[in-house]
Amino acid sequence: MGCCGVFCLAIGSLVNGAICSLFFLINLAPRKAGVTTLGGSMNSKTMTLFKKKAIAVASGKGGVGKTTTAVNLAIYFARNNLRVGLFDLDPLSDVAILLGLSENIDVLKRSVYERQKKSLKDYVIKVFDHLDLLFPFPKLKKDDSADLLAKIIQSFLKPIVDHYDVVILDLPAGIREEDNLNYLHYVGQLVMVTNSEPTSHVSAGGYIKAVFERIPGLPVLFWHNKYETDPGSEFNSQDVIGNYNKNVTAEERIPLHYRKQVQTIAHIPKDPALDLLQSNPSISLNIQRNMINLLDFMVQERFRDFSEQAKIPPRTFELIKYFLLKDHNYKDKKDFLVQLGNYIGNIIRYFPEIRKKHLEIRANIPKGISIFTDEQVRSLTFFYGRMKNDGVKNALRRIVPILEYQIATEENKKRLFFVGNAAAESPVIDREISSLLISLEKLALDHRPALKNAVGLLTFYYALFKVFQSTSVVNLVNSFVPVSKSKQGKSYRDKYLQIKNLIGKNNIYRKRYFQLIKTLFPVVFKTLQDLAQALGISRLLYKTRNGEINREAYVKLFSHFIHEVIHSGLGVIIGFPFRPASKAFEQSASRLQKLMISLPLKAVKAV
Repeated sequence: MGCCGVFCLAIGSLVNGAICSLFFLINLAPRKAGVTTLGGSMNSKTMTLFKKKAIAVASGKGGVGKTTTAVNLAIYFARNNLRVGLFDLDPLSDVAILLGLSENIDVLKRSVYERQKKSLKDYVIKVFDHLDLLFPFPKLKKDDSADLLAKIIQSFLKPIVDHYDVVILDLPAGIREEDNLNYLHYVGQLVMVTNSEPTSHVSAGGYIKAVFERIPGLPVLFWHNKYETDPGSEFNSQDVIGNYNKNVTAEERIPLHYRKQVQTIAHIPKDPALDLLQSNPSISLNIQRNMINLLDFMVQERFRDFSEQAKIPPRTFELIKYFLLKDHNYKDKKDFLVQLGNYIGNIIRYFPEIRKKHLEIRANIPKGISIFTDEQVRSLTFFYGRMKNDGVKNALRRIVPILEYQIATEENKKRLFFVGNAAAESPVIDREISSLLISLEKLALDHRPALKNAVGLLTFYYALFKVFQSTSVVNLVNSFVPVSKSKQGKSYRDKYLQIKNLIGKNNIYRKRYFQLIKTLFPVVFKTLQDLAQALGISRLLYKTRNGEINREAYVKLFSHFIHEVIHSGLGVIIGFPFRPASKAFEQSASRLQKLMISLPLKAVKAV
């Protein structure tokens, strides 16, 4: 059976028939390795310096966050006082669109053929301090990309090397020789962006296979965006090469020795607030998503409580919690044990090293109840009884689909930026969350600091939920978001100005921001106090050591919330210092910077 048939059988309806055609695109015949001949002469020292400074950002398929990754890497390096040249090599000039530069920039409407310019300056747009966008125009004609590459190598290599410390190439998604792979001969690092799902891994595997065949020795750095993991799944979200090899024929597999050329550099968790598709979010959506995240975490902590009571080892719980967090419908105790046994069987089959470190189970039994010892069956039976009958856990799980429905309803409505919260006025949410908070007040939370903090945050977000049902409050936040008009007179969110204010040190922007906090916080704080008194849940509020409500803590929480809700959907991760995705990105970018040993201590002058 060919690779296409094997792949379709392997993951079935998950990808339908569309992915089968993918292999006809990526299964390119190997070509002789080496640099494409462009004609003319080039200084070998200049080329060596360019390669040391150049990072290509690529992906096997679209929609994985490649351009977002390239832009945020550029911003990260620029904020570290390095001169960055960001090459916009996508045919549609996606970098300019993401940065909000597509409006009123004539250069984007000119093709390579129409620009008979001699200087690199004619192809550069200054974005921020230390960051320039290069070649931001559509490249839609057949030979546009090849002509641009020739112009870069023959005419612009020296000024690029002289003026920039870091060069980032945002390549088009997918594999094409002329506008993608040919550029890789001139870079020192390849950042391969992928997601935690089979189609992304297979397309990424096909891409790097072509790279290995054409540019032997090029370091490949896997950058996992929207990263999620589930040890019990048959899909290993960390093993791109392994997942690719499983779904192709033997002759098409990537040889194991190429693994030495590959390393994983980033695991960036999924974060809806940073989703580029949420370009026009509403405040209520942001609040409800945060509440869902907190509710999911609290369910996990309740399971942890039951696990300790059932004397399940902590390391074992860390593995089975992924199974527990899925909303299974168990017929009874036996069905629970069978499904859990099958889940653990998958872990053993695909991650044998985990068995030695974390699991004490019967040997050579791959699935079902028989995988457990008698003592384990007793512990899990006790756990199941606690889990099934716990009112708090059931309430937590009941509220999540209600919020998800409200989010879906609001997303389906065509509204202007930050407009309206009709969906958020549902009395069902008020009733369910109020009842939940009253139940949580009765729990002994002092011995569970993580759960106690999550409950306090949920109380805070519920107060925000109430405050932002006011149209006047929503409009006040609206007024902070910069709006411009296109040449056609249409109003639009000025993303470029917002990003510039977010990344730079604009004193006027900062004063306006703090004034917004100063105006709204008293309203939020009073609503929080009123809720606590009305529901009798004062114990859930954050307190100082002397027992007073911790006003300073709530000021910080509210400031962080406003910061995120105003800037969400910009596609900029660096500007969110308080979110896990932002922290993971900066740590990963720092690792990448350390790999680039050529970076100077002091930046050189700009173009």
